[in-house]
Amino acid sequence: MRGISLIGIDGARFYHLLACTLIKEPGDQKIFDKVFQLYFKGKALKTSERKKEVSEDFTSENRAETADGRGLGPSGSGVPVEAVLQTVTSGSADNYRALVERAVNSMGRLHRNDLERIDELLQRAKVTLQWFMVLHRLEQLKERNLISEESWQSYMENMKQLEILLEQEIEKRLVEAFGEEGLVKVLANTNLREKNFYELREDQVEELRMRVRRLARRLATRRGRRRKLSSSGQVLLRQVLQESRKTAGIPVKLVRGKREVSKPELIILCDVSGSVARFSEFMLQLVYSIQSQFKKVRSFVFVDTLEEVTHLFSTLKIEEALGQISRGMRCSQSGYSDFGRVFQEFAENYLAAVTHTTTLIILGDAKNNWRPPRTEFLAEIASKARRVIWLNPRPKETWNQEDGLMDIYAPYCDKVLECRNLRQLERVASDIF
Repeated sequence: MRGISLIGIDGARFYHLLACTLIKEPGDQKIFDKVFQLYFKGKALKTSERKKEVSEDFTSENRAETADGRGLGPSGSGVPVEAVLQTVTSGSADNYRALVERAVNSMGRLHRNDLERIDELLQRAKVTLQWFMVLHRLEQLKERNLISEESWQSYMENMKQLEILLEQEIEKRLVEAFGEEGLVKVLANTNLREKNFYELREDQVEELRMRVRRLARRLATRRGRRRKLSSSGQVLLRQVLQESRKTAGIPVKLVRGKREVSKPELIILCDVSGSVARFSEFMLQLVYSIQSQFKKVRSFVFVDTLEEVTHLFSTLKIEEALGQISRGMRCSQSGYSDFGRVFQEFAENYLAAVTHTTTLIILGDAKNNWRPPRTEFLAEIASKARRVIWLNPRPKETWNQEDGLMDIYAPYCDKVLECRNLRQLERVASDIF
């Protein structure tokens, strides 16, 4: 507040003052810029004329009257490919604005449910612009050597800029329509630390991979340590008091100890079915990066059958290992998760790998597709492990809906944690590694 009193709230100095005060890490810059743009420049929280057009009773049937789901607006047709191509190749700012207005207008009036589907709105606007047809046409021009590599790169940058403008216009209208509620939803959709793994767009996945690598580097500098009794070293007060019970509470013996590096064993079971595959990828990336912290690490992937992939992470780079897993291991027969069968396979084939120093981490949503839970096998595994931790990438309130068995498996776990975004992954990783 003192800074604001000195420089006021106008101009670039105000922007930089807020940025220096509020931005704590590089990833916050994008969120800050969006807040600043929407709130201060767009006067986001003021009532707008557009808000009067929003109806609480606007249903999907009403929406069908203004847009048919194929990217066709009220006029009944999308934007011609040639018009979009001309804009992208010319880089005309005025034409950009016209395309953006037309694409966003084609969606009709906004409904409150749209706050939960911001990425879907962006995709619909892109369909109106026949986005993928435009990309295809540009690729054809490149393949036929009708445009230079420099022009190709320039056009791709223009496409990216057009996408950014589309996103900004959609967000602006949501905030104008729904005020503070809209602003909160827009920012939540922007903040990668809060965005569900299964909702990430491809362009966001790479940024999140970079953040997971940074998290791994932080964790790799830590050292797990435990005390070992010794004739020298720090006096262990708690042990001294325990020993004094034998001598009427009089401490006659000093107990000393030193800290030594403790390297536990880790076994990780990752569900790589479509619904949770992205989360398993991030977790495997994290474990790969900090495996030197453990005495032994064994990694398994599964859908409805189990396959060990430890050898991939010991012989290949992380990107190559993950690529080989995503291209299809022999861990799926039906394509649907079967936790019960996987626990049975592990108990029958790998139980000897579990010791009193083993931490077993299970990654999955516990949706068993109405198959037998076979809890007796998880119980057998848990009885041998030091601890069992289950990380579920779905919202906690959905864990036991329909075929979800989380409550059935939970009694055999030391911890069951929701882990569906980067913020939760950071907290979980700091706790268990």
